[in-house]
Amino acid sequence: MNTEMMIDKLYQDESLIANLHGSQAEQILNWAEARAEECESETEFERLLDELRLVNRYVAQGGTFYQLFAMLRQGALRKRGGASVRKPDLRSASFPVALLF
Repeated sequence: MNTEMMIDKLYQDESLIANLHGSQAEQILNWAEARAEECESETEFERLLDELRLVNRYVAQGGTFYQLFAMLRQGALRKRGGASVRKPDLRSASFPVALLF
């Protein structure tokens, strides 16, 4: 898959941003577009998509977009095993670490 196809997929896949507000969606897609240009394989790009879906699901469950997006930008999600997601405990005021395992 070439870079142009990857970027098209970012903007066509509603599962990446369905639960994000306008500015959040724009922000994460702009960031993801730059990351897609750096992907060296389709597997790496699919991992990026999984991470974006993680953020989308987290926000859908009441999580804070900016907190998880900051971790995504820093590469913290990738370092902790990617996009395997458990439902977060939203009763906790702190970031639900269970999302990262």
